[in-house]
Amino acid sequence: MFQYFITVVPTKLHTYKISADTHQFSVTERERVINHAAGSHGVSGIFVKYDTSSLMVTVREQHMPLWQFLVRLCGIIGGIFSTTGKFNTRLKIEPLLITRKSLYNAHIPVLVI
Repeated sequence: MFQYFITVVPTKLHTYKISADTHQFSVTERERVINHAAGSHGVSGIFVKYDTSSLMVTVREQHMPLWQFLVRLCGIIGGIFSTTGKFNTRLKIEPLLITRKSLYNAHIPVLVI
């Protein structure tokens, strides 16, 4: 038995060059072997289920202004600098803390600055 499920979604497309009313299609295929001797029952054939969506998709093309792009870019760069700064500080301080802890456990006096 072969089953095909076809879904159609109405779509409106708006770009700077064109505006169009169109449709998007999706197809799902399912195959099942029918063997009455093995206990699988059903009718042999090819079945097509055609479904139209009640919702419409609207696609609009919008461009970001240059100033907004630059603000976002500065935010990303600032986040990278602050994150690498935190990692760098942690990598410098953590070996010192581990060394001091091991020295404290050995009961050796340590000069803490």
